[in-house]
Amino acid sequence: MAASYSSLNMKRANSLLSKSLQRLSSGKRIVSPADDAGGLAVGLKLQSSLRRSAATMQNTQNGVSFLQMQDGAMKVGGEILDRMAELKSFFNDISKNATDRETYNHEFHELQKELNSLRAQKFNGVSLFAMSEPDNNPLKIITSDDGLGEKIELSRTGLFENLKSKFGADGVLNSGSHGEYRQLVGNFTVDGGILDADPGNTSRDYTEGSVVYKQGVSLSDSGYFMAMNDVKSGTKIQDNYGATSNWLRLADKTGKGFAEASPTSPEYNKNNLKYNANGEPVSYLKGDVVKVPAHWSSPGSFLYLEAKSDVPQGITLDKIFDDYIGDTKFFNYVGMDRSNGATTGDKPTTDFIRANGNLPEPSLFTSGNAAQLSTFLKYHSTNNHTPGHVKSGNEVYVANHDWGIKTWTSGTSFKEGNLIYDETASGGANQFVRSINANVKGTYSGAAAQQNDYVLHAGKWYQAEGTAIIKGAPPVDPTSVTKTNAANPTDEYVAGDYIKVAHAASQNQHAKGADSVYSAPSNMTGDFDANNITFGSWVRDPGAGTWVQLNATAATAFNQYQNTFSNTSAYAANDIVEFFNANGDTSYYKAKGAITAPTAPNTLQNPDQDLANWTQVTFADAIAGGTQNNLGAAGWNAANIDSHWTHNDWEYVEDPEAQADFSTDVTSDFSDVTNKNNWSKTHYGDLIGKTVSTSYQRGDNIYHQGKHYVYTSHLSSNDPTFVSPSNDGYTEFEDLLRNGAVTELPMYVDTLGGGGSSSLPDGVFYRANQSLDYIDRLPNSGTVRTNSIERRTDAPLPPGDDIYNSRDDQFYGGLNAGNDGIYGTMDDFYATTSHSSVAMAGSHIDADADNNKDLLNTANGLQDFSVADFVDYIQTLANVRAVNGGTMSRLGYAERMLEENQINLGAATSRIMDADMAAEATKMAQQNVLVQAGAAMVSQANAQSSLVLSLLQ
Repeated sequence: MAASYSSLNMKRANSLLSKSLQRLSSGKRIVSPADDAGGLAVGLKLQSSLRRSAATMQNTQNGVSFLQMQDGAMKVGGEILDRMAELKSFFNDISKNATDRETYNHEFHELQKELNSLRAQKFNGVSLFAMSEPDNNPLKIITSDDGLGEKIELSRTGLFENLKSKFGADGVLNSGSHGEYRQLVGNFTVDGGILDADPGNTSRDYTEGSVVYKQGVSLSDSGYFMAMNDVKSGTKIQDNYGATSNWLRLADKTGKGFAEASPTSPEYNKNNLKYNANGEPVSYLKGDVVKVPAHWSSPGSFLYLEAKSDVPQGITLDKIFDDYIGDTKFFNYVGMDRSNGATTGDKPTTDFIRANGNLPEPSLFTSGNAAQLSTFLKYHSTNNHTPGHVKSGNEVYVANHDWGIKTWTSGTSFKEGNLIYDETASGGANQFVRSINANVKGTYSGAAAQQNDYVLHAGKWYQAEGTAIIKGAPPVDPTSVTKTNAANPTDEYVAGDYIKVAHAASQNQHAKGADSVYSAPSNMTGDFDANNITFGSWVRDPGAGTWVQLNATAATAFNQYQNTFSNTSAYAANDIVEFFNANGDTSYYKAKGAITAPTAPNTLQNPDQDLANWTQVTFADAIAGGTQNNLGAAGWNAANIDSHWTHNDWEYVEDPEAQADFSTDVTSDFSDVTNKNNWSKTHYGDLIGKTVSTSYQRGDNIYHQGKHYVYTSHLSSNDPTFVSPSNDGYTEFEDLLRNGAVTELPMYVDTLGGGGSSSLPDGVFYRANQSLDYIDRLPNSGTVRTNSIERRTDAPLPPGDDIYNSRDDQFYGGLNAGNDGIYGTMDDFYATTSHSSVAMAGSHIDADADNNKDLLNTANGLQDFSVADFVDYIQTLANVRAVNGGTMSRLGYAERMLEENQINLGAATSRIMDADMAAEATKMAQQNVLVQAGAAMVSQANAQSSLVLSLLQ
């Protein structure tokens, strides 16, 4: 029993030992599917993905090698094209004869052969280049291991099939067109014609917005009509120009009258420079389209003009509109209305003019009327008194610069050349604008000034009066001076004190103000002070109020002056004292002889009581030893003031603007609109009734955000019905659209009609107002080809922005059309690229159908090409090499990604499939011990059985 149990354990251990040995020997964790069925499935898929990634990475490396081979061929091709261009330049040399040119052609033909050889180059039997589109053997590299990801296509086209003559031997663009047919493009129906079963009436039902072309019995009856509502069969096709009309006449028989605009055209510039076919400088060439502002208050609104001939430089816009608008002149309008029965142009198509009839009107102005000018200046005070547009006669003028006129304020600083406006006309009747003269220097700065100069100081104006140059003496306002020579001549003054003096002819040369200002001289020291003596100075007798000048030579005499009398002091003969009596009056006394000081407590007798010893003397005798320039109360006259006081050379000016030497009247320069220094005549006078001083009426054309509209309401756009709910007085386009006043034009029509095609894809239009000089009508097809056809708008919101010419337009722009001379090939730019069958059947372009020359054809020589062609070829080569380089770069990143994937896939596979060698070795050792132990136990059990049997025997 025990042996049997041990045998079973040994068998199990032996099995586990064998499995560990298998894992260790194979290195795999999963030896049989039973080990880990799910893990085995995942591991196998990861191993397969790893192998495919390795193969895909190899493919990308081969793709890079292919592109490197291709680029090497194009590099050599570029060198050949450079040499060909050089040969063409030599070929054009006028000094070369026919033999010389044939020599150049010999090398040219050899280079053509080498180009053909390059075109035939292969990479492992695969052609590096293809000559048709689509490529019949497209090279696409799958960059994902599952084959469902992105595919990188290696382009083999774009170079050799485009080496065609675009300009020709004469260097003129080869349009591939005779230019003799021009065609209508858009969705419309021909109905109601004179040959129809029911002339003048519809033959079927039409929905609102449908367009019908009617061939009437007369020009006025023919044209294009749009249904204003749903109409039934048998309805008369006629515009009665009223609110109940079933039809709106859009254009005349020739198609003129449809909305046309060219929003990407440049704004007119008289100094623009171009050269015509004769090499003459002009501003614009025949066929050029420019835009012109349609209204000064709507800066984003334009109308469009097309050059009918080469336009000389320097013609101003107002001159263009005065003399040069018309089919036989320099310019004519693009998109003139001919609705409402008009046989001649009415209004031009414009970008929507924001406020329409509610925009500001030009102010009526009579040239030369100063009073009217003053009204304008006053109204525009916040704009430097610069007026806006004015209408004078039948013309509209505008200030051609910021006039910079300042309102006159006496306390404001002005300088030479400043313009001032004074509503009160203080400078004289109707002198509202004055120019500051050269002698006005602005704010006083202490700088030297000439006679008659004006300065502003402390908010008031002063004029230099002296004949000498003045410097450093600030002006003084007489109204701030409280002392005068006439009010109290006995006042005390010190140096720098001011007095004002009533004007007299001898005192004042200009008489600008009420008074002259004088300042006390530096030697005027006020009341006499014995303790502060300056000899030669003027001092005042405080008692009598008279003025004397201290004698500069009286120092000895003055030394005897003892100042205030003391009744305890001794005095020498001729000593002078100042004595104040009981009333406080001051008097002066001289000692007749020596006076001895009294013995205490005795005191001397006061001088006015001791006349035996004292003699009363004058103030002058007392302080100067005698009278010196004594000025009494009567001495304050003009002569003395001029002699002893300093006259301030700045004369206060109460009303400087009224002075003839302060400013000059220039009102007439600004009131005369013909003065080109200040005014410019605009073109808006010619637009009155068209875009100015008008509103939108029924039949007017509008261009707005990339679409063309026609105004269909019988109410004018400035009707209260259309005014914005905000009551701002403006009519916005959205208000008109919401109220049904405008309708989008369902088609674009060229200026010459003649047919149409129902097979055209929806939404295909010519770019508005593009040049249609080169158009071929395809026989019996109803379609045309030209050098620029495109979708008019993108998808509606969402996902598109519904804006024409915006970045997300799928089919806008594109390469210049046609280089292979074959209509319907890859280089043509189709109306749509979504479905090739639609594109082939619809309108598309091929600009080089005539006289095209293939550079690779050795039958063509240098004489068949121009230098411009080689420039174009080199550009084409550069473009293709750039595409090649971009693809090569992308392949490099794809290879890098595949390499990362291989690393990650290998690690994931190893974690699932590979054995843990250390763990398996431990398990094997464990199972081996168990096997050996089991064997020992079985052997021991068998030995015991033998012993028992021997005993029984």
